[in-house]
Amino acid sequence: ISLKHCVDPAVLAPDEYIERLFNFFGCCQEVYIIASIYVTRMLKNDKLLKVAKRDVNRLLLASVMLALKWHVEVDVQLSDANYAKLGGIHFLELGQLEARLLKML
Repeated sequence: ISLKHCVDPAVLAPDEYIERLFNFFGCCQEVYIIASIYVTRMLKNDKLLKVAKRDVNRLLLASVMLALKWHVEVDVQLSDANYAKLGGIHFLELGQLEARLLKML
């Protein structure tokens, strides 16, 4: 896999960003289904939550990462640092996003 750095996830439209994740992460479709369930659950749990336009892709990245880590069918994973690089954020931010999303679920 070629690690192509995304400069800023906010510059891509959400559909372009999720396509990027799909192309570079190399995980099965079930991971993305689980990720969408996580986002739906989070939004149901906090009906007052507002997600800023610049944070939509970060939410997508965090939900895919959680789904990837908990999907039993995924055997080969990159490091968090590599996933963060592909997603266009620092790996420490990715960890913070994952922790926040977990709390909201």
